[in-house]
Amino acid sequence: MGFGGASPKVGRKAGRLLTKTQLLAQQALREGRTPIQVMLDNMRWWDGHAQKLTEDLKELSATLKSKVIQVDGATGEVIGESGPSAEDIRELRRLLEKSLECRVQAQQCAVDAAPYCHPKIQPFELPSEEPERTTPQLPKQLTMKEAADLYARAIRPEPV
Repeated sequence: MGFGGASPKVGRKAGRLLTKTQLLAQQALREGRTPIQVMLDNMRWWDGHAQKLTEDLKELSATLKSKVIQVDGATGEVIGESGPSAEDIRELRRLLEKSLECRVQAQQCAVDAAPYCHPKIQPFELPSEEPERTTPQLPKQLTMKEAADLYARAIRPEPV
């Protein structure tokens, strides 16, 4: 048995041009709903639902604040103090949990859709503005004067 290369009776059967996933993709295109459209629709739905729940949460919170202290607008006197009921607190907590759950779902849909909407940035190198300096190769035997001359040339800036 050889290593690498084509082998007999291996691979896709002759005449089988389309795979199941290719057929499903073509069917989705014919129906007008691609997977990315579904992901984006789901993301928008969850986000809209989270925003609606957040508005409900703000309204309930304002109602609960007004229950805590009631002040007469004309005189500024405190009319009564009544705290929120246990049912009000449960409703506040339910709205908060549901709102956070919707936000998590919207985030997950956005994460799933992101690779289809935004290209992945490839790493690249910026060209250097300074010319590359080469290190001089020294001969094996140098006199002191030759070494000093080589050193002086290496540290002297090159004319532009």
